Amino acid sequence: MKTLVAILAAGESSRFGGRKQFADIHGQPLLQRAQNTVLRADLADCEHCVVVGAFAQEVSTLVKPPFSVVNNPNWQNGIGASIKCAVNEAIERQCSHLLLVLGDQLALTEDDIQLLHANAIAHPDSLICAKYENTLGVPAIFPADRFAQLIAIDDKKGAKCVIHDNQYARVEVALERAKHDLDTQEALRCWTMSVVNNNDKDPT
Repeated sequence: MKTLVAILAAGESSRFGGRKQFADIHGQPLLQRAQNTVLRADLADCEHCVVVGAFAQEVSTLVKPPFSVVNNPNWQNGIGASIKCAVNEAIERQCSHLLLVLGDQLALTEDDIQLLHANAIAHPDSLICAKYENTLGVPAIFPADRFAQLIAIDDKKGAKCVIHDNQYARVEVALERAKHDLDTQEALRCWTMSVVNNNDKDPT
């Protein structure tokens, strides 16, 4: 089992009002935090990339080895375009699985990533997805036989239609921390306040 871990960070952060990939999250840029979380998970037989789009030149400066940069020239079409870039990268690298992580899921921990990967090892033919607040979503691990579905998704709707396709085997992993993302400045303020209220300790 060879997995490509792809962090999606191509959006222009219009609701956030700036380049949220650079948002300071407990002393480190948001995108760097996402990479560090994945690396701390220390997954076996994995490759790594970050899909960039808006502000690609600047955002790429945050991407550090072993992560490589994958540019999405169609980022304005929606998150589905970034997913397709990640799928094509997984195919090019001859990976059997693709783990999609959103660059702004700031509460995820290495334990969450490890749990998803462990389930993928135990169920290599199944789609492994996060379950939180009565919904299913990413982070999620897709086996190669689902790549064609991902390539065919609507750019504006993302991978949920593939995750919710009940024709195929699926393992749902309870990951409540996956519900937290950073869409607005208010979300950043709330996160910062939660750190302060937790005696200056990162709540993750």
